[in-house]
Amino acid sequence: MFDWFKGQKSETLQVHRIDFLGEQNGPPEREFKTSILKLLEESGLDAAFLARVLYSDGQVATALCLEGSSPRQKEIVGEIGAKFSAQFNRETSLDMIFLTREQSRNIRSVCRPFFQRAVPG
Repeated sequence: MFDWFKGQKSETLQVHRIDFLGEQNGPPEREFKTSILKLLEESGLDAAFLARVLYSDGQVATALCLEGSSPRQKEIVGEIGAKFSAQFNRETSLDMIFLTREQSRNIRSVCRPFFQRAVPG
């Protein structure tokens, strides 16, 4: 399952299979990742990745992949989407994927998180 954000609209879609291809990283992506760090730190989520993904229908996309859960999930999607559309063309979409345990293992084999919750201790 993932949330797709374009402009101010978000919708939830079911996807049968996702392959993680690698990290999406360039100057605009680094700026975007930096812009959402504070939001991620306050979100309760465990980790975040910006990755190139291949969906089961053959579509390749860039997705913000989020590890963990939060009672504020819909609010987080909206806030991240607003920051994304402020930085990029409003016609550009951002897929946001809340990772399953298996997907978390798979993405870590090809991509490093740009955000990782600090473990107290």
